Amino acid sequence: MVCLAVVLLINLSISLCSIC
Repeated sequence: MVCLAVVLLINLSISLCSIC
């Protein structure tokens, strides 16, 4: 569960950086 949350968080961060 925790690992999945971390992966999703990193994925979201990468997506936001791509938008920036």
